[in-house]
Amino acid sequence: MRAGLSAVALCLIGLQLPQTAAAADTPCQMVKVTDLDVTVTPYNKILIAGSINGKDTQYVVDTGSFATLFDSSVVSRFGAVPFNDHIRSYGVGGQANDSTRANIPNVMLGKYSAGSGPFIVSGTHFLSDAAAALLGEDLLDMFDLDIDLAHNKIGLFQYNRCAAEPVYWAQSFSEADISVRNHKIMVSLELNGTPFRATFDTGASRTLISTAFARRLGFSESSAGMVKSGTTTGVDQHRIDVYQYRFSELHVGDEVIKNPLLNVANLVPVKKDFHSAQRIQESNLEDSDGILGADFIKTHHIYVATRSGKMYFTYNGGGIFSPPRDDSSAAAAK
Repeated sequence: MRAGLSAVALCLIGLQLPQTAAAADTPCQMVKVTDLDVTVTPYNKILIAGSINGKDTQYVVDTGSFATLFDSSVVSRFGAVPFNDHIRSYGVGGQANDSTRANIPNVMLGKYSAGSGPFIVSGTHFLSDAAAALLGEDLLDMFDLDIDLAHNKIGLFQYNRCAAEPVYWAQSFSEADISVRNHKIMVSLELNGTPFRATFDTGASRTLISTAFARRLGFSESSAGMVKSGTTTGVDQHRIDVYQYRFSELHVGDEVIKNPLLNVANLVPVKKDFHSAQRIQESNLEDSDGILGADFIKTHHIYVATRSGKMYFTYNGGGIFSPPRDDSSAAAAK
């Protein structure tokens, strides 16, 4: 546990300042771009309010997605104009679908303008009518993320340049090392004494451990205590088996979780088309031993500072790995 942020940084939180307004000799300033209103569904889907072309909509916040991906319905609902190109997307379980790009007008995330222009659009209608897109890490990586689901807010901050840690809401906190590779936030964890890396994925309803990593720990699907708990899907709707096992101890940075009941599943895509001209996601889930999902995220207030290589967080209370109301709808990763 560490001490909280200094008063020097606190005084500037919430100011809507352009990036060029920061004085060169200012020792520390946290500049908030905007707050996004959040809804968390019973299935641990994290939605924010926004609009397209002046019409209200919602977006799924999905840090586990390599790219922002709009639903095919944006063409008919918001007047998006598709281009004549094809992109192949991948996720857990295999190939998702053929996508294209489209000119989508006036994309707003709350009061923040993401502009107009080419965005990737799925070839299928894979989201509910309430949501227009998955907001991926290609867009979210432009900011530090202040994720406070207990208060239904996600704050977008300019990259924090403060020498002190940016935890303004508490006197003490935990922290974990993170890194970013190919628009993937990777968190350094430790399970049963063995270090590993997991994808920080707001789009995954559940935290998952890969079967490959479980085997390195000496466990398999047939191990005593390993129980099949159902299936999960990615954006391609391909189902994969999920098991549960109660491990001894999980370290998320310097937070220690005793006897966590974790889900275990095969996270590596099983189908690939290497003849595609372009892919939304490289198979970089192969570099990840797990997914730190929304079940963990919603029980913590988290500040993700990618440029500093740190994730700062405090525990809000509640069951950290409690399942969503309907496990069958859980999206493992995109």
